Amino acid sequence: ESGDYDLSVSPANDGFCWGFSGFGMTCETSRSRPIDPFYRDIPQAGQVAEPALITGAVRSVDLGRVTITFENGDTVDLPLVIVSEPIGASFFFYDVPEDRWKLGSRPARVAAYDSAGVELGTAPLMYTSAR
Repeated sequence: ESGDYDLSVSPANDGFCWGFSGFGMTCETSRSRPIDPFYRDIPQAGQVAEPALITGAVRSVDLGRVTITFENGDTVDLPLVIVSEPIGASFFFYDVPEDRWKLGSRPARVAAYDSAGVELGTAPLMYTSAR
């Protein structure tokens, strides 16, 4: 893990604004997609870079889990921070370990599921480097 990050959340008109320390802020509204991750690109070999991070918010009162699926098919469940109303959302954060930075093992998509296992939404992760 590359460090500690603090989550900040605040109600806003028709939604909420949120962010992790050192990673930036964004806002979600009733028109936002169910899951819309924010992430830093995977550093290239030999490059001194910021940690590779994946974070996001899921607007659902019935969220069961959020997963990351990797290019090789592996899947990991992410821990969630649940914030009650008036926010009514869950937040996730994943510090991508260096052994997951190489082509073929990078995170490929994030998905959210309700408590019955029904997919609420999915988002592909795209990278600028083909490593």
